[in-house]
Amino acid sequence: MTALPPPFSPETLAERWGCSSEKVRIMYRNGEINGFRLGKLIRIPAAEVERYECQNTPSPCTGESGQGVFCAIVTGK
Repeated sequence: MTALPPPFSPETLAERWGCSSEKVRIMYRNGEINGFRLGKLIRIPAAEVERYECQNTPSPCTGESGQGVFCAIVTGK
């Protein structure tokens, strides 16, 4: 059984995306990205980060799957 990658905190996702952790929290509250709470902590699953990045990364090039180059690099597809 393959272990799932750990979810992102707003701080770690903000570092990855080059924005503030407050921006990530706002995106979560507004429903732009899905996640879950562990008590007061917000966590964003790695699959949700991948989905959001693939959906929102502009690229003139697409593969057979219709995904952008960035998505193909991230997912290996």
